[in-house]
Amino acid sequence: MILTAETEPEARLKHQLDELERMLHQLTVLDRADGPEELNRAIDELLCCMGDYTHADRAYLFVFLEKNGIYRNTNEWCAEGVMPQIDNLQAVPYTEMPAWHAFFLSG
Repeated sequence: MILTAETEPEARLKHQLDELERMLHQLTVLDRADGPEELNRAIDELLCCMGDYTHADRAYLFVFLEKNGIYRNTNEWCAEGVMPQIDNLQAVPYTEMPAWHAFFLSG
């Protein structure tokens, strides 16, 4: 297909809709995950979908261990050429990320 001034917005919209459909599908996979390994694979793929859709460098999932007052990075997706930081983000005190902590607590 040759893109013209008229068809380029259509192609961009189709691509965005395809990416949204991919995320929705991955949410279904996540919901139906059977066991921790399958759940982690589904989370990783969803982070990839979200990162691709938003053109992000990385997407994370953190767990807050309230008893210890720390965040632990459980899942991370990185764009090509971006260095993973998951190993560096395993026991981050909430006091080191006050803006994120406040945002997370607000829901």
